[in-house]
Amino acid sequence: MHLIINTPKLNIDDLILLEVTTTDDNPYFSNGSLIAVDTNIKPDFWSTLQDGDFITIESNGLTSEKEMTVRVTKSNDTFILKSTSSYFDFKKELTLDELDSIKVIGKVVFNFNSFDNDVALGKLK
Repeated sequence: MHLIINTPKLNIDDLILLEVTTTDDNPYFSNGSLIAVDTNIKPDFWSTLQDGDFITIESNGLTSEKEMTVRVTKSNDTFILKSTSSYFDFKKELTLDELDSIKVIGKVVFNFNSFDNDVALGKLK
């Protein structure tokens, strides 16, 4: 499979592809779809996030996967990270001083949810 990305703001070497595990109540991602995560975390990462962005963080045992993707809501100086489905129950409010308590993998920049039937996806590591 070849992935061609033509955008000056992303470096292909910083992208990882992760397979999504979720439930049917997820309005954003489908089970088995792929997300591209930009792992280039710069010092100003949190200030670059927009309300409604998705980030991938370490799951710390909340899921069987090593990572989980959450939706970001910004409210003044508080960031609210919330799960996108009932697959796992997660909601955390963080002040600016608490942001270092979360291990960020990266920001979700693409969602691939439709594939040709001839494309078989293996388990990503």
